[in-house]
Amino acid sequence: MILPPESVLRPNRVEPAMPIRILCPEGCRFVAPVRQAGKQIRCPKCKTVLRIPALDESTDTGAERLVILTAERVGDSRPEIDPIRPATENGSANIDVRVSSDRFELPAVAAPPLPLAEPPIPARMAEPAEAVQSSELPQPVDSAAGDQREESATPLVTAVDPFRSTVAAQEPADEPSLPVPPSTIRMESIGRSEEGSSVAPDLPIIVPPIERPTPVVALPTIRLDEVRLAVFEGRRHQQLYEMTRRSIARIIAFLILLLGLANVLIGAWQSGWLTNPSTAELRSWAIVLILIGALHAAYAALLAQVGDWSAHWVAAVFLLGVATVSAAFAVVLALAPAEHLVIRWLELPRLLQFKGAIWSLCMVLMASSLAWWCGREALRWRDTIRRSAVFDEGTAGS
Repeated sequence: MILPPESVLRPNRVEPAMPIRILCPEGCRFVAPVRQAGKQIRCPKCKTVLRIPALDESTDTGAERLVILTAERVGDSRPEIDPIRPATENGSANIDVRVSSDRFELPAVAAPPLPLAEPPIPARMAEPAEAVQSSELPQPVDSAAGDQREESATPLVTAVDPFRSTVAAQEPADEPSLPVPPSTIRMESIGRSEEGSSVAPDLPIIVPPIERPTPVVALPTIRLDEVRLAVFEGRRHQQLYEMTRRSIARIIAFLILLLGLANVLIGAWQSGWLTNPSTAELRSWAIVLILIGALHAAYAALLAQVGDWSAHWVAAVFLLGVATVSAAFAVVLALAPAEHLVIRWLELPRLLQFKGAIWSLCMVLMASSLAWWCGREALRWRDTIRRSAVFDEGTAGS
């Protein structure tokens, strides 16, 4: 369609060989050189593959004519980014204007400035408005007047677009009150025109729930009686200490019992009572060894049952006495002759006299070692109990 020359507004600046302006079915517009007529190109904005109609030989593409062609979509290609379609002055949305594929010419006016980036599509809760058929072609308007009019109508769109065939109304999205429960906000579907109208499916946007702060419950303040707690800890420490000391006392008692059993077994074995108990006669030295072994067993039982520091003292005194007697026997058996009074009373033959001296020396070493251990435990135990008693008296007085 060629407009009459009298209705053409002469541009302020005329350039030779004016390029053709292409209208995309998705509402985009761009400029292409004349040599692209009749070929397939890709829209630089929405990336849709388009076919540009060929120019007739009679078409005048001089500097005073602006040729606008409506391209056709090739195949089933869809745009990658939906363009923004501004609302009209009366607020109608998704107006589908059918543009004939015939060529028409408009006055060569200066193209309005293009926006640097497409603003994001606002979300809305309502369904999109239906497409409206329009039979009038938007007329070119002055850029300054168009900017002022569209800014008053829609504050979100600032660029004038006289060549766009489809526009969409932009409504502010309903802002939910905080806190927002987990919900799905559906975006507005923008209608597209392709020899009719096609509506893209709604795309859901999942809004994550807002995390609520965990309430902190203040715990009640617990006031402890430090004096009673100190007394309790002292007594508990004393009980634990006594338990460990009793365990050591049982170990010492077991060793004393082993020493007594050794004396009994040596006396019964050397006298021949173990090999022939019916005819063997126990000598005096064998009876003395068995008696010493029985005393060891008795004091071991006392230490294991009582298990306090006083029982340690008793066991230590007994072991010191055994060590002293054993040392005296070792000296007598090693140095005294066979006619000595002690040798005759013990009825020791010359062969057993030397063995008795060796065993007496062993008894001295073992009894003295156990006596030192019992005395050390008795001293430490008594000192611990004394300090605990002093501490309890001090805390009770305060």
